Amino acid sequence: MLIIEPCAGLSNRILALASAYHLANEYNHQINLLWDVDSTVGAAIQDLFELPKDIKIIKMTKAPLYQKPLLKVKSELMRKWYRSHSDIFLDCGDITTGNKNSNEFSIREIFKQYQVIYIKAYCELNEIEDKSIFSIFKASPNILKKGNKVFDKISKQTIGMHIRRTDHADAIKRSPTELFVRKAEEIFKERDSVNIYLATDDKKVEMQMIEKFGARIITFDGKSFTRKTHSGMEESVIDLLALAKCGSIYGSYGSTFSQMASYIGNCQLIVLQEEV
Repeated sequence: MLIIEPCAGLSNRILALASAYHLANEYNHQINLLWDVDSTVGAAIQDLFELPKDIKIIKMTKAPLYQKPLLKVKSELMRKWYRSHSDIFLDCGDITTGNKNSNEFSIREIFKQYQVIYIKAYCELNEIEDKSIFSIFKASPNILKKGNKVFDKISKQTIGMHIRRTDHADAIKRSPTELFVRKAEEIFKERDSVNIYLATDDKKVEMQMIEKFGARIITFDGKSFTRKTHSGMEESVIDLLALAKCGSIYGSYGSTFSQMASYIGNCQLIVLQEEV
């Protein structure tokens, strides 16, 4: 059995889960997914994606005790129970350090040696060479219902842009908004009929791009620009899957969201960044 506890933001969790699912299938492990609904990701994964039926999903939380007292207590007890009944527990640091020192660490040897494995991770457990594994993340019916109004406007001729601003210092510094504005100007000058799908966590940036380029910028209207709420997480997933439908994506430096959209859509990612 593999118990996987993905952590951090949505894209980091997807990376961890995809690689865990790949290894679990390769070594014939049943997979239990512990999914926290908290201020980082404000929705249960089954509300966002339809996952393969062989993944057992257990809803958890790390929210403060006063917000969800019963689920909080249940979650902590569940974590302790799984850890106490595992043959080995690997934390985030074990995975990231191990991947940097691959000569001393092999996740595959872990899967060969132990029957019950508990892993907490925010990154790939090992490098995923075949990106088709990300096809397991199919939009849930509610995501399709809410997102079809923008999904229907996107084709492989559409160009995606992901401008990450509010919570990622490196992306703000290395991929300033001006780079995306200049790139959009280049695209529209070269190709008269092309549109850009814009995903951003900054309402001011969205307004700036629409004011400058008008209807050639496609966005998901009425977005709340937060991931702390259920509806905010749904909107974030719609942005992710909309980018994935594009023929190529111009993304932000160091953002797993840009990376994940390219993986799910099997499309080219070009990171716009200033030289340092």
